[in-house]
Amino acid sequence: MQRFITTITVILLLLQVSCDDFVNIDPPRTDIVRTSVFSEGSTAEAAVVDLYISLRDGFGGGSESSVTAMTALSSDEWEWYGVSTSRLAFENNEIPESNPYIEAMWSSAYTVVYKANAVLEGLERSDIGEMLREQLRGEALFVRAFTYFYLVNLWGDVPLVTSTSHAVNNKLQRFPSAQVYDQIVQDLLEAQALLAEQPDAGKIRASRAAATTLLARVYLYLGDWENAEVEATRVIDSKLYSLETDLNRVFSISSSEAILQLWHISYPWEAVTFLIHPALDAPLYGSMRYTYLSSFEENDLRYANWINEYAAATTTFYGANKYKSFETPPQDYSTVLRLAELYLIRAEALAHQDDVPGSVEDLNIIRSRAGLSSTGVTTKEEILDAIFLERKHELFAEQGHRWLDLKRTGRADSVLAQLKPTWNEEDRLYPIPTSQIASNPDIIQNPTGL
Repeated sequence: MQRFITTITVILLLLQVSCDDFVNIDPPRTDIVRTSVFSEGSTAEAAVVDLYISLRDGFGGGSESSVTAMTALSSDEWEWYGVSTSRLAFENNEIPESNPYIEAMWSSAYTVVYKANAVLEGLERSDIGEMLREQLRGEALFVRAFTYFYLVNLWGDVPLVTSTSHAVNNKLQRFPSAQVYDQIVQDLLEAQALLAEQPDAGKIRASRAAATTLLARVYLYLGDWENAEVEATRVIDSKLYSLETDLNRVFSISSSEAILQLWHISYPWEAVTFLIHPALDAPLYGSMRYTYLSSFEENDLRYANWINEYAAATTTFYGANKYKSFETPPQDYSTVLRLAELYLIRAEALAHQDDVPGSVEDLNIIRSRAGLSSTGVTTKEEILDAIFLERKHELFAEQGHRWLDLKRTGRADSVLAQLKPTWNEEDRLYPIPTSQIASNPDIIQNPTGL
């Protein structure tokens, strides 16, 4: 990875886009520039590596303005103790469209989309070797699909940008969510066919398994239970990945269950969620809610290994402790996809197909790793509730899973109304940033926009 750093600097300049407005993107420098970027394998590959860097440093990698950080406040995972009213707005689910974190997530996501489109267009005219071109195309398609998955789940109907055309993108309106999902599935199916089983760069680049894992998740969200089961089984049965028996190794760079991680040169942001602000005598980034923690079963190893308790002067706070490395280079990377999620996806898909015994078997695999006894549930309704609870304990503070689970299962209103007096059903979608409405009057604001 280090060999790309100098080249990436050049690529960043060549493919730089305006983050102020995703629809008012600066026109591409020239076709000559793009041709030069994709005329050689090293520069073409560096352009793709830059996609992962943009994910890591933007909405997808656990930064302060990432999906992980902000949706934890929107859900029932996290509560805010700092002075930032912009973050408090997420906890209260009263987010104005001028909120800087909304702007940051939206701009970050569409910058990644634009760069992915630039890569795809550049590869169309590239004369690099076919094998490398297919791998890079597969990666760009995967990254675009991954980004749109979060866009459509955070904002609902969104503009569907599939080119770098300045004239076209300036006039785009919101596309129905179903159409965006169609594009996501199309991108992932093609990526699945193009990507190597395990790329040379390892788990810091998208593989066929990464595309398959995300496809299984997408089918689950679409209620396509049969295909969710099929795709999850592909990866589970490949035996390329296995659950870590030591929970402290799940997020390490050598984790056997990690399917896709984002490369870091120093410890990932997720490792500092428990730090105390000395002046406030409170955690810098908030604390896990006690009501959330109280749902863990006694002797759950995830509580013991993945949660920190720290006593301040007046109370005790709780932080996520999944990432433990403060070394340079780090021993942990931001984990985007991992095997445990696939067992939970398959368990849910099987339950919806009335295969309760198969669903219970998959659920118990995750429970066993957490040091818990087998579940005693026997009905479809009971197993679905048990899976929802298991996802709550397995996937907390990861990639927005909890926020998205609350919404897709129809539990957001019943769970969040008990915690947040200002909650209403319109809060399930984030507002579109002010800058987007101002630059394109054809974009209609979500009802939640203040």
